[in-house]
Amino acid sequence: MDKPAAAEGRLHILLLDPRFRLSDQPAHTRSADIARRLDRAGHRVSVITTDAALAATSMERVSLDIMRAPSRPEIVARRFAFGLIFSIWSARDVDAVIAAACPAPALLLTMLFCLIRGIPFVMDEREIPARPQPAEAWFVHAGAWLGAKVRALASRKAAQVFVASEELKEALAERGCDATRMAVSPAGCDPAAWSGHDPAPGPWATRTVVTYAGPIENDLEPIINVAAALRASGDHSIGIVLVGDGPARGRIETFAIQQGVLNQNLWLLPPMQRHDLPELYAAASGIIARAKHTNADEGTGFYDALAAGKPLVMLDTGPLADLVIGRGAGIALPQDPAAAARELRESLADADGLRRAAAQAAALGAGRFMIDRIAGEIRGAIEARVAAEPRAVVMRRRMLAAKRALDVVISALALIALSPVLLIIAIAIIAKMGWPPVFSQERPGIQGRLFRIYKFRTMTNARDPEGALLPDEQRLTPLGKFLRRASLDELPELYNVLTGDMSLVGPRPLLPEYLAHYNAEQRRRHDLRPGMTGWSQVNGRNALTWEEKFALDVWYVDHVSLWLDAKILTKTAWIALLGHGVNAPGHATMPRFDEIMARREGAEDV
Repeated sequence: MDKPAAAEGRLHILLLDPRFRLSDQPAHTRSADIARRLDRAGHRVSVITTDAALAATSMERVSLDIMRAPSRPEIVARRFAFGLIFSIWSARDVDAVIAAACPAPALLLTMLFCLIRGIPFVMDEREIPARPQPAEAWFVHAGAWLGAKVRALASRKAAQVFVASEELKEALAERGCDATRMAVSPAGCDPAAWSGHDPAPGPWATRTVVTYAGPIENDLEPIINVAAALRASGDHSIGIVLVGDGPARGRIETFAIQQGVLNQNLWLLPPMQRHDLPELYAAASGIIARAKHTNADEGTGFYDALAAGKPLVMLDTGPLADLVIGRGAGIALPQDPAAAARELRESLADADGLRRAAAQAAALGAGRFMIDRIAGEIRGAIEARVAAEPRAVVMRRRMLAAKRALDVVISALALIALSPVLLIIAIAIIAKMGWPPVFSQERPGIQGRLFRIYKFRTMTNARDPEGALLPDEQRLTPLGKFLRRASLDELPELYNVLTGDMSLVGPRPLLPEYLAHYNAEQRRRHDLRPGMTGWSQVNGRNALTWEEKFALDVWYVDHVSLWLDAKILTKTAWIALLGHGVNAPGHATMPRFDEIMARREGAEDV
């Protein structure tokens, strides 16, 4: 497997967007803009989108790794989630995920993917899913309810939730999403892409034009009324151009015909590719925009106007409209058509006012709403989260949690299953060596914290005439030798495993007196719980030197895994049957480490 990009400070970021759009397509290109800037910052970006959103010819001009989840336009959301089931797992060495305007099933899959891979994800919410109509089937309502619950859960699991507007933030919070994790991140604009273009020719060329580009919906009726009021007043100097498509396009077109303005002082054009819009905007003296939007495409006119440095004509009220008016970057049209027509006429006739408004719009586009700054915030959130919790750290923490869970389950089952064996051994020890059958002793555990370990006795308490215990080889009984060779003396440690003082596998717990003699590297063996068996026990056991055992213990600390534990447990069972490595050469047991170190230190003092 390739080395993870994060190891070199370069992240591999996976961007999921069912409607990923480039500049040769209509509507917003926020995801593409962010992806390009992440790429420029030195990160690798992979994109998963749909055939419906991105043509193969478009991808040839993008320096991004783009995978496609096949879909048809009418069922993009549903099929995107289905295609994601297969395509997301092909992404290798991913460090973070951006889920942009993903449907609930895709969010659920994203959470699962990030959970398994141990990586963070951020949500980039551009719109709120529409509520089903009351007359729709029960399962449609159930699906919408479940989707809202999934989105709310994802908002609590995400490292950050970026939302397009304050209105969208409020709407998502009402549906249960975590408002504390949300940050308003507008679609943004790129002034460099909108400068230096010649005005587009058209029948409006001899007029002062205001332009709208975006979804054609019913709330554009006031614009038709304004056009009719201008025509009724005899003012033929102002033209209005509407560009876009939508479910209300036919109705708006019919209404414009009824008002007698279509192709007179109002033109309704089909959707245009975004790289053609700058020429259309260059011909305009003002841009019509919505102030309130819970759909990403609805806000494109506002941000494109800022990028183009054009005065704004706001259709409604809201925080963005207040900002525009407060900064002098445009006007807000009154509800009354005649008053709105008069306001528009006076604004467009004021050449100095237009220049000032254009300058203020350009300043907003180059500052507060600059896509470079917005993309930088998203990049910063991802980089900070990855730096705070690297994937290796997350996976190790998760693996250790799984290891602990297995310790509890296996030790509990083993204590129950082996209870007859434990009883027989205890009776045999009492008969041969007397009471008690089990001895306890303090040993250092994780981080050097002392705990009391329990083992079956293998030695008598025989003492010399002075009251000192006899050497190990004199106190070790035949029964004790058998228990040691078969490792049966360790079985009571299952209780220590159950209580959390020990693990099934880990560095063996040694005497507290050894702690003072460890060097910094050897002390790292206490970074994990001590084990009933360990890597050194299956690679020489007591036949090793202390230095060799400590080196193997530290290696295990650095390479611990469930697979390695399974390997060690299997080898332990085999070694216990063969009885290998029970004694150090020339010793009944293992010579004490502190005594060895004391002799060494004494030799150095001579």
